[in-house]
Amino acid sequence: METIIREFFWWLMNPSMLIILLIFIGMGFLFLFKNPKRARSFILSACSLVLFFGIIPTGLWILENLENRFPQPTEIPTDTTGIILLGGSFDRETSAARNTPAYNLAAGRFIEFIAFARKYPNLKRVFSGGGRPITVKNAILKSEAELTKETLESIGFDTTDMIFEGESVNTLENARKTKELVKPIPSQKWVLMTSAFHMPRSVGLFRKAGWNVIPYPVDYHTPGGYELYFFIGLKDGLTSWHYAIWEWASMIQNYLFERSDDLYPGPEN
Repeated sequence: METIIREFFWWLMNPSMLIILLIFIGMGFLFLFKNPKRARSFILSACSLVLFFGIIPTGLWILENLENRFPQPTEIPTDTTGIILLGGSFDRETSAARNTPAYNLAAGRFIEFIAFARKYPNLKRVFSGGGRPITVKNAILKSEAELTKETLESIGFDTTDMIFEGESVNTLENARKTKELVKPIPSQKWVLMTSAFHMPRSVGLFRKAGWNVIPYPVDYHTPGGYELYFFIGLKDGLTSWHYAIWEWASMIQNYLFERSDDLYPGPEN
């Protein structure tokens, strides 16, 4: 039920879906009910949304706010125990179909983790991520943990002492299942690495699960300056809004269901 509520809220706030819905309603009034005046109002509303999201960088500003929420530390405490990398860098369906690792928008997490782990070789290393159940015909679907392990080893990265959690299907389970596997003590400090726009939601869930995390955002996708400019690019506007609204829908759900103590987790919380 919770997933249905979140999906509905996200669908309701997704301009792509709303634009399509308005167009279909307009076409219905035009061809089925022979009401061109009503049809015109719906189609013009859809066109207005296209212009709004294709010109005004609203989605970009919201995404920038998420990415700016936690600054990236220049150094980490000397008594830090380890680092946790959250999954989300692989396109598992394409990876299975092509029988080779395929990456998505969040691939920067994976790259930054390698550089960080080499800079701090004494830290314990943990990867958390399994992936949602999906079906791929005539292909073996691997978890993100399996793909990560294989890819790291293929470039000569030592995974001997690295812990891989490959059963979680979302960020909530990342926090809980990784804790069950690692069994950290409250005094330990753990670096949490994920995409910057995903960090506020992740921190809220990990704090609630009992982790003492040091947020280390990576994989930025916005300039971060809230620039007041206009541009022509519907794809960029809709993509930014898509990711920003999904994060906010998830944070609202987590707060309402008491999975996070803060609606919008930040450094001061």
